[in-house]
Amino acid sequence: MGTGASQFRPARRASMNPLRRSSGSRAVDGARYAGSEEPTLNELLNDPIMQRLLDSDGIAPESLRAVLDDARARLMP
Repeated sequence: MGTGASQFRPARRASMNPLRRSSGSRAVDGARYAGSEEPTLNELLNDPIMQRLLDSDGIAPESLRAVLDDARARLMP
């Protein structure tokens, strides 16, 4: 077999809809974030995936919170 274009199969594109459930994954609470409601900063920083991401980038959650608190204080005096 050759490596011609006929053997190329593009990867399946993941759904861009964050409320859509994919097989094998944990169910997403679609009603919670429907419309304009967003997770709180505490919810984001306590999320295991976010914690792993911050850890991989060498960022302590407390440091990020301090930067965000400082920005909030400057923008909303």
